[in-house]
Amino acid sequence: MNSSGWGVVEKEVFAKGEKILILTGTIHAFTKYQYTVYDGLEEHFYRYIQKDFGHLLYKRYGNKVATVLLHQKFPKRMMPNSESPCNGKLEQWFLEQGGVPMGIDLNENSVGELSEKSDYRIGYEDLKLRNLADGYIFLKPLKELHGATLDREFLKGRNYEDVKRNFPDPDWHPIPNTEEEYWEYLEDFVSLKDYRKGI
Repeated sequence: MNSSGWGVVEKEVFAKGEKILILTGTIHAFTKYQYTVYDGLEEHFYRYIQKDFGHLLYKRYGNKVATVLLHQKFPKRMMPNSESPCNGKLEQWFLEQGGVPMGIDLNENSVGELSEKSDYRIGYEDLKLRNLADGYIFLKPLKELHGATLDREFLKGRNYEDVKRNFPDPDWHPIPNTEEEYWEYLEDFVSLKDYRKGI
């Protein structure tokens, strides 16, 4: 969901006193945490971003909105691949708890005090895990994660030209020209073959 989706959530959820669980990309999920981007005109050559989906909801609704991250690699530009959160200490903690799927409140659990050294730390002197999110869900170790199962019935009976018009993030990914290319793109996306590198 992109930043424009927050108006829909406001109208269909908050205005009606409802609650919602939104599954979105990590960058769009951040609420209190502001990541940085390069800016050659700024004193330290970066600026803080606070205009994504989660930021907009948090500005409007405060602590009614929370960020809960699913277990994932964190970005590290200075290395060829991303890394396990908190240099692997977070995953090790979960394994010491039995390695079973579980969720934790990072504001209440001491594991929220773990220091984070990935790219998320740029612009912060000492970034703690709880500065990134309010909660964290562990499913299994990173090496054991696998992609989702594709529902090939999803496009059944649909006009592919309509599908192309609604393809997400065309600025980031070229729109597949044919339905066959569409499924090839999705198969590659969910395979996690590149995701596993460096774990």
